[in-house]
Amino acid sequence: MELGWATALERPIVLITEQPFVEGASHLLKGLGCVGQVRVIDFTAFTRDPGLLTQAVLAATGRRQAANLPA
Repeated sequence: MELGWATALERPIVLITEQPFVEGASHLLKGLGCVGQVRVIDFTAFTRDPGLLTQAVLAATGRRQAANLPA
């Protein structure tokens, strides 16, 4: 789903990107967290631990996996 639409429809968003945002990153990307439910995963951290994506998606959707996520 496109980021603008996801924000307008109040859908949670999980981004995997380099942190901090580079100076040339779009204003939409930089300001998305101010207008929507956004979780950002640093790309380098994700390459070391791909499970971060699962955790972020479950957290963004209000779900938990008892075996994998702390309460």
